Amino acid sequence: MPPKHFEFEKLILLDKQHGRAFMALRDILHGMSISLIEERGLKAAKLYAIIDKYGTQTYRLNYKAGTAMLISLFTEFDQPDNLKLLAELNIAIYYESLIAAQKEFHLVSGQKSQEKTAYTNENEAATQILEELFPELISLVAMIQLNYQFEPGKYGTVYNEMVTYITDVNAIARARHTRKQSNDHVSETAGPVKS
Repeated sequence: MPPKHFEFEKLILLDKQHGRAFMALRDILHGMSISLIEERGLKAAKLYAIIDKYGTQTYRLNYKAGTAMLISLFTEFDQPDNLKLLAELNIAIYYESLIAAQKEFHLVSGQKSQEKTAYTNENEAATQILEELFPELISLVAMIQLNYQFEPGKYGTVYNEMVTYITDVNAIARARHTRKQSNDHVSETAGPVKS
């Protein structure tokens, strides 16, 4: 069972807020850049060009790509000249809200990753669930084999691939078992290590 502590709804909400903050800044800059107020339009166009450079749909990218794009965008927006433009246009608050939304989203996403890692590390290894898994696999193989007997044309490829796969897995298992026995035998005959 996956970790219960983490609230997936919270991450979804933060992702939406982070997207909204980006869209607000983008749309305000775009609107100003095409306005008839020339001085403000030129200033906004310089900032909008940065957004356009990194992608006007950055919020739609997956987490890693979107975060990388935003970090690059933040690096450029944080240049003194660009911070000055944001202040002159009186829209620095929208940029600050995007930074805050990104930080909160990043923090919660990091918590999710930590919980996922802890969950994975705490759970049993695949070899420990073989007792439950093995009977189900035998049933699956038997069903495919039965279908193959009744309709070889339809199930022949699947059946043959399955037999090949099982043969390969058995060969690997035998090789590992032989190697382990050989290593155990070498350890026993070598005797205790002298210092």
